[in-house]
Amino acid sequence: MDLATPQSAHEDFSDETIREATLADRQDVLDIDTNVYYGLDYLPSNYNDIIRNPQIKANVYEKKGKMVGFFSARLVDGGQSLMTSSGRLGLDSRGGGMYGRFKKRVFEEWKDSPDLRYVTMAVTNYNFESKRERLLRDYRQVLERDITVIECNLQQIRSAVNSRQSSQPQSQLQLLSYDDVNVMMRHQPSQLRHLFPEDRILLQWCPLRILEVNTKEIFNGNEKILANKPAEPMPTTVQPGKNFPVTFMSAGGHYSCKRGQNYHVDVYGSGSDEDLREHMEWHLLRLAEVRADLDTAVLMVYHTRRVEDIVEKLKQDFSLQVSTAIPIRKVIALEMDYVK
Repeated sequence: MDLATPQSAHEDFSDETIREATLADRQDVLDIDTNVYYGLDYLPSNYNDIIRNPQIKANVYEKKGKMVGFFSARLVDGGQSLMTSSGRLGLDSRGGGMYGRFKKRVFEEWKDSPDLRYVTMAVTNYNFESKRERLLRDYRQVLERDITVIECNLQQIRSAVNSRQSSQPQSQLQLLSYDDVNVMMRHQPSQLRHLFPEDRILLQWCPLRILEVNTKEIFNGNEKILANKPAEPMPTTVQPGKNFPVTFMSAGGHYSCKRGQNYHVDVYGSGSDEDLREHMEWHLLRLAEVRADLDTAVLMVYHTRRVEDIVEKLKQDFSLQVSTAIPIRKVIALEMDYVK
């Protein structure tokens, strides 16, 4: 994306301007609010990638020459869905209609997308509860996951790792390749409901439809997909009338933040407690190897099942602490129809 912003990309409201965000805006955008998401904010780590991604449109809001807002949106689901994310609103500017202007701008930018049918986003439990009535006037809820937040001392995890193998899958586990996941995503949603009952795969904060085109979204960053080995060989093509053979899997990815690393584990399917423990342990071992210079990290587990007993066992083995300081307990995915 060019650092220069053409005049045609501006939309003026007297002393207010919405324009395309640039790489040069990075620090001003981050300075809009420096206390974001309990130290788990991913924008400092991902800002440059957001600006450079041709599938993302990012804008800044300036008022009297001061940066007071940032907003981005990107196409997913092969262009069917517009996902809004990465918002920043200055504390003094909230409630002044800025979000509505951003939204209008985004819709205008994407209005010529031929396949666009939906607008989607994911919110935390506290944002959803505080704005439930307003959100549900426009959006419908399509997915909900519980989140368990665990604070990690990486030095203690590394000490435990010294007596274990490195983060290679155990014999009953396997990493899925791009081709494996691509075959999975070619299946009909009905063949994958044992893994994704809402016909969507939630990857951290991104709800994606079961579409082959989303395979590249799944592997867009440093994501690793771990699965229990199926009883039969991994299919190389869609098998009509048969469910995809993997019954339990997890996805893990990470980024740098004020708390060191934020590592997410998304859990899918109906494995046993022992299955879940093995997946969690593998991701913890991977987390310990990510950055040798870091001592702290936060592990966020996205799930629909009881995990307390497994977490208690892992706390003992790896000296973990369930966070009471980070009040994020759920992620809720919302969707509305796009109307031109």
